[in-house]
Amino acid sequence: PEGAGAVGGEGSPAGGMSKRRNILTITITALILCGIFYFVVYVKTDPISLVAFSKSQYQQNIIDNLKKQAEAGNPQAMLSLASAYEKGKLVPKDNEQAKLWRKKAVETLEKKAESGDIEAIFFLALAYEEGKIVEKNDKTAFQWSLKGAEAGHAPSQNNLAVKYLSGKGTEKNTEKAIFWYEKAAEQDESYALSNLCALYFFGKYIPKDYRESAKYCLASAQKGNMDAAYLIGWQYLEGQGVEENNSEAIKWLTLASDKGNYEAQYTLGTIYAEGKKAQRDNQKAFELFERASKQNFPIAVYALAQHYAQGWGVKKDLFKAGELFRKAESLGSEDAKKYLRQQTRLCKTLVPPDLENEQLAKACILSSSEDDAQIQSAMAFMYQFGKTLEKNQNESVIWYRKAAEQGNLPAQVMLANAYLEGTGIGRDLVEAYAWSFLATLQEQKTNWDKFADQQNKASVLKEIEKEITPEQKEQALARAAEYRKKYETKETPP
Repeated sequence: PEGAGAVGGEGSPAGGMSKRRNILTITITALILCGIFYFVVYVKTDPISLVAFSKSQYQQNIIDNLKKQAEAGNPQAMLSLASAYEKGKLVPKDNEQAKLWRKKAVETLEKKAESGDIEAIFFLALAYEEGKIVEKNDKTAFQWSLKGAEAGHAPSQNNLAVKYLSGKGTEKNTEKAIFWYEKAAEQDESYALSNLCALYFFGKYIPKDYRESAKYCLASAQKGNMDAAYLIGWQYLEGQGVEENNSEAIKWLTLASDKGNYEAQYTLGTIYAEGKKAQRDNQKAFELFERASKQNFPIAVYALAQHYAQGWGVKKDLFKAGELFRKAESLGSEDAKKYLRQQTRLCKTLVPPDLENEQLAKACILSSSEDDAQIQSAMAFMYQFGKTLEKNQNESVIWYRKAAEQGNLPAQVMLANAYLEGTGIGRDLVEAYAWSFLATLQEQKTNWDKFADQQNKASVLKEIEKEITPEQKEQALARAAEYRKKYETKETPP
């Protein structure tokens, strides 16, 4: 509006403040420069050494402060000082000083614990359990946990329950373990809540009780435990211990999934893939399976492989699918193992005309990672003639070579022909004759073998012999003997 002063203008309050800030900045900068000038000119000090001095002084202050606290009886400061001497950080390495301060820390903790200091009791129990600052002693760890538990300390109660359940430092006693877990849970102790959640859900040490499990899982999930969030999500999904509620199930599963719980990711992915408990969404399912797969969850890797094989939520990629089926099998998926064996058996029954049928040919692509000569030969055929796979002579030769090196007769004939004609590889009569000659020595087991042998003798070998010189033939025969020796001495012949 007309007559209003511009913000920060000469006559405005902001303008005046800006001027004062500028004057202050200039003054401070001048003082700093003067100080550096003084040290450089009169004290003859390198400015960089000022930084080093400052760092050294800072480190010394830390040590001085630790020593002051340690000498005043602070056990944590004693342990920090012991660690500094042990590792040679901030102070020169000194194992004797490290032992001295560690011993003082333990003695101080024991005095405090004996007088009833609950934090010292808890710390000592852990110390004897871990065996880092004192010699490991499960019985002593149990005794300190018991003392802390009886004093009403919830973390000690949880640790005592763990010891009764595992039998560390005491005899196993499931009833006492549950008693102390529940005592700690009454105080809302997060570990106790999650432990009871899992114990009642899985029923490994005690009978399953989904109602009790749901109670503890929900309480633990509300405190941020993502394993419990997954379990309560599952219970809402299946109506175990709680009334079935799909929206609550998805809420908790999503929370656990977002925090990286791979079981929740897989379960949620299955929900979206099936479209029963929520609207089908293959894209979401794919993304969830992919996230769980990155954590090497076998059934998620198997599900992801199926999505690539079918093109659900992602562009179909049979090679990627085969790679993932193989990974799932290596991680222990029996489903993946069974599926790959089926595809391998199917591929090995196919003849060239079958490879024009995508539904049949995909068995060879999915199992192409197998080191099997028949499958490799089928892959080469598909690349050579553009059947199911895009035509690619270079790839075709690569696959024929893999199969030929395992003694596959049709592959040897096709590889010989490729070297003769120079298709997908440089023309080489020596290689051509070597592979063509090897094919004549092979036993004919299948109709495909018989057909390839006829083609070899009728045309390929004859065409090579028209051009090859005696010297080249001698080289070729030597090479053929070398190749044959390699595939015949394999532990598992083709």
